[in-house]
Amino acid sequence: MSISYSDGAREEQTVLRLLKEASDLSSLSPIAADLYGDWSTQYHLTPTRSNLLRHLNFTGLRVLEIGAGMGGVSRFLAEQAKELVVVEGTKARFDCLSERLRDLSNWSGQVANFQDVEIKASFDVVCLFGVLEYAELYISLKNGECPFEWMVRRALEHLSSDGVLILSIENKLGLKYFAGGAEDHRGTLFDGICGYPSEKSARTFSRKELQQLLSRVGAGTLREYFPFPDYKTPKSILSYEMISLFPQQAAQIATSSSFWNQPLPHLDLFSQTLSCLEVAKAGLLADLSNSFLTLATKSNHSQVLEALTKNERDQNALAWSYSSFRKEPIQSIFTLEGETVLVSKHPLKNSPPKREGRHLALTWNQLSEPLLTHGEMLTSSLERLAYFAHWDSFLELFDSFILWIKASYQHSTQTDTLEAHCVDLLISNTISHAEGFTAFDLEWSAEGGIPLHWLIFRNALMARMGLSLSTNKFFNTPEELYLLLCKRTGVQANKEEALLYETELQSLLTLQQAGNIKSNITRILLEPLAPTPFPREAQKEAQVRRFLPFAYSPLLRRAAYFEKMAQDSPTLSKIRAGLRRLVR
Repeated sequence: MSISYSDGAREEQTVLRLLKEASDLSSLSPIAADLYGDWSTQYHLTPTRSNLLRHLNFTGLRVLEIGAGMGGVSRFLAEQAKELVVVEGTKARFDCLSERLRDLSNWSGQVANFQDVEIKASFDVVCLFGVLEYAELYISLKNGECPFEWMVRRALEHLSSDGVLILSIENKLGLKYFAGGAEDHRGTLFDGICGYPSEKSARTFSRKELQQLLSRVGAGTLREYFPFPDYKTPKSILSYEMISLFPQQAAQIATSSSFWNQPLPHLDLFSQTLSCLEVAKAGLLADLSNSFLTLATKSNHSQVLEALTKNERDQNALAWSYSSFRKEPIQSIFTLEGETVLVSKHPLKNSPPKREGRHLALTWNQLSEPLLTHGEMLTSSLERLAYFAHWDSFLELFDSFILWIKASYQHSTQTDTLEAHCVDLLISNTISHAEGFTAFDLEWSAEGGIPLHWLIFRNALMARMGLSLSTNKFFNTPEELYLLLCKRTGVQANKEEALLYETELQSLLTLQQAGNIKSNITRILLEPLAPTPFPREAQKEAQVRRFLPFAYSPLLRRAAYFEKMAQDSPTLSKIRAGLRRLVR
């Protein structure tokens, strides 16, 4: 018997149509990438889904995936494993999965509620990706047994004696939920943090609760990983050893992309970057990770676990990060060499070729360099100054960074032109310390060098997208920040040329639609900064609280209006009107 779960008939039909039209179905293929503005399309088709498992070795293993959905992760498993068997609860989603795997022959599956499935075979690996949390809704038990324990126990029963259960799930105490992110399944604020309502619903667990649940049903050795921003579309995977041995660097990797990767209502209550750093330094990042990837065994000495983690052991790897939306996706592996962490870049498919446009000729540098542990990421230093509105110091630090670039990387023959390898010399690729700055991760080189004013332009855009900027007396848009930094450092600005170079760079390297790149950059460049990114002013907080009774009704917490509440007090009257319309 199937289950009554759906992303929506239209959404499922769209995914099915796009899969039928796709010529490349591989796990690295960005199928219909130009439609990723729609969350459902992105979630089911993005190659980012498989980043959750790319560090594991499934060669020669037999895998059972329960609740396989539309095949977003199934595709990777079928490519890597000896055999894949899937169970999916709805026919519409199984049809999409079948289309995703249509060119592979090592898989089979059925449409059924897991509770009704009879599978006699045993497997090396059983997978529950975003499934356990729904057990209370779809598992009906008459003996009073906990449905969450029943599901895990049943999954373990399908394992061979030394098999491995792989489970991914949100952390109900994830930092993003404290920061104002809606609970993923209910679309409401703080439900998981406050223990969920009493009625049946999707439920997630804290790290301790998950460990206790696994222990109660007889799971043995645990191997923990922490995906960021979450397990759904992970950009980075951190091992427990990385978090324990290098907490500050782990936090920097974790916050390299925004927690807000889904179109759910959210409040920015505080800085993700700064809070994650403090949480990591306090030894709490594992417990407050946004989600978990956990490997559990039935025995204390599992050969399957050894096989799955073979690459990790051979490389002595601690963490992995991914650049998935490039024309040639790249994996960064963080490996422990003595007391030093080495960061090496590896193409996931093909090595990036030389890319040439009208103004740029770009060459990729395959880097292997030490992870810098002396000092602080420049983005973190700038974020702290912006968060506490120390704008004079913010600009002084930015000035120092640009002047350091000018002094250290000046082209030998051309004024205000930088050396070829400076394309990626960004605030996100720089460490700030007492002696000055140190750059890293300079992947791309441009033949003949690059204009300094373009690099300033790139950093102004990076500041807008990666920092918590707000309106201040010095600048109100990224364009104004660019012009101001050029003026303060004695560099001749040329916005049109900088826009031309940046558009061409993004067109050569990324999966963005060429026709949209210039307009997107221009929009970001001219977009006014918010009065404040966080509700830190007492008067504003008092205004927001006036509307909390409206905001906390189950219906209205799903409203997109809620996100605006803590950002811009002049819009409060409009928000109130919108909330009242929803009430009617």
